[in-house]
Amino acid sequence: EAASETRRLIYLSAGIALILTTIFAFFLSSRITAPIRIMRQAALEVAQGKFHTKVPILTQDEIGQLAIAFNRMRRELNRNISELNQEKEQLSRILLSMADGVITFDKHGLIRITNPQADHVIQMMLYEEGEADVGSKVKVPTQLRPLFERVVEQEHEELLEKTVQGRSMAILMAPLYEGQYIRGAV
Repeated sequence: EAASETRRLIYLSAGIALILTTIFAFFLSSRITAPIRIMRQAALEVAQGKFHTKVPILTQDEIGQLAIAFNRMRRELNRNISELNQEKEQLSRILLSMADGVITFDKHGLIRITNPQADHVIQMMLYEEGEADVGSKVKVPTQLRPLFERVVEQEHEELLEKTVQGRSMAILMAPLYEGQYIRGAV
């Protein structure tokens, strides 16, 4: 009977210890995973372009340091994107206000960027080439193709004087680089 009572006491103690351990493990795991879930949600929002999302700093341990680093990264990313947008807007305004036409081609000869003056020149060239629908042309005009190919192959700027619809034009084309590789011409 004493052995049976001892066994029952051991089982009861083991059951209580198991319940307490489970509660403690749940508390500990939720304390660790809750901030990680918050950071995951914030990372998803930043990935969607919501750069004002902040992660609350709940602790001073490694997870808190991760939250600080995430907030710093988000701030820097937001600042860099703002600066890029400002530079893009400035470049766009400069191109629109220029008296000369500016055309940017990629390395395959597709037109990437133009200003209104360049659009007019392209339309004149395409009209001379007999293109009916000048708005759908996105490649280097045939008259400029040899110049484009020389600039890309020889990797130096070239000057061409051309008469288009009775207008004399000086066309200066130079290579565009991405690092050490040519990515097109302007």
